[in-house]
Amino acid sequence: MHGVATLQGSWLLVANRKPSQAIRDRIAGNLKWFRKIRGLTQEELANRCGMVKNYISNVEQGNVNICLANLETIAKGLDAEAWELVTKEYEHLWDDESGSHEDEGDK
Repeated sequence: MHGVATLQGSWLLVANRKPSQAIRDRIAGNLKWFRKIRGLTQEELANRCGMVKNYISNVEQGNVNICLANLETIAKGLDAEAWELVTKEYEHLWDDESGSHEDEGDK
């Protein structure tokens, strides 16, 4: 039943649907870019969001299937909008000096 949609009551259910790695990677890159241009460490961002540094790190590595509530909380911690962490619009900026997408440690 992988990826098969069924209608149950008024809900559309998709069995065993795996999240797209591409969207997690996009969120990871945008998050890291925004954090770096804001001059924040992962620890500082985590404190702003009421989260732990390891969670922020895992999101930046694309290892987390982030829920919308956490996406919104992190966006607010970055003084950004949630859609800005999901859009392709900023991908071309990741390799700029202000916020490389490559792993350079924490900050």
